[in-house]
Amino acid sequence: MEATKREPKIIMGARKRAAQESAAKYRATHERGVEQAQERMREADAAVRREELLRVELPDPQLPSGRVVVDVEDPVAGRIHLAGPARVRLAGPNGSGKTTLLRRLIGGHRDDPAGDAAVRSAVRGNDDDNAVTPAVATPWAFLPQDLRVEHPDCSVVDAIRAVRPSASAEEAHAHAARMLFIDDAGFRRLGDLSGGERLRAALASELFARPVPQLLILDEPTNNLDLEGVEVLAEALARWRGALLLVSHDDGFCDRVGVDDVITLA
Repeated sequence: MEATKREPKIIMGARKRAAQESAAKYRATHERGVEQAQERMREADAAVRREELLRVELPDPQLPSGRVVVDVEDPVAGRIHLAGPARVRLAGPNGSGKTTLLRRLIGGHRDDPAGDAAVRSAVRGNDDDNAVTPAVATPWAFLPQDLRVEHPDCSVVDAIRAVRPSASAEEAHAHAARMLFIDDAGFRRLGDLSGGERLRAALASELFARPVPQLLILDEPTNNLDLEGVEVLAEALARWRGALLLVSHDDGFCDRVGVDDVITLA
């Protein structure tokens, strides 16, 4: 019987090292793949969390679908009729009277300086203070394009609680958080807020009222917003269950909001 031939030790050692190196490379490749998959999962989770953190939660105004919100024969625009959660855009060139029309609807168009100053701040009308106008049949809130800070040293939460003093501090903080003023952001001075933050603070204050406004009237709300702020507001208004009367030059924003009808002023 012939003796079994064995490979020289040097060859056997080389093969062993090659096998070990191949296994090490496989393990390294596998570990890199696992790490990359984990990183993609972390990025996806972070994106979801970021989207959740950037989501403004507007309260449900409990507006019945058939309830008349606005019904008026305007001397310039003609018949304006909104029922239920309708979304109407006022369009037209600068100087065509869009803001003046909004003032007429809420009864705030006056020639005296006091009247003009009043509409430069957020304005609210509800059943409790008899501010429902002949044209607007439901509680409403109006945010002009040139929002003015009346009390710059007040905090966001202070402004919210001023609308409903009977509410607890916890309720006001929770409401502020739903408008993205989370944790210490609720204590920021109104005078330190950016244009987009000022708009959110004004919305937060107006929508903390009781009854909750069922009509939002917004005059060029995207004027002082960056791209992210525009997206946040559009997403919030798209989910808003109340009626909306909107002046905006931004066609893309109006599309995302879901405008039902357009009234064009010449």
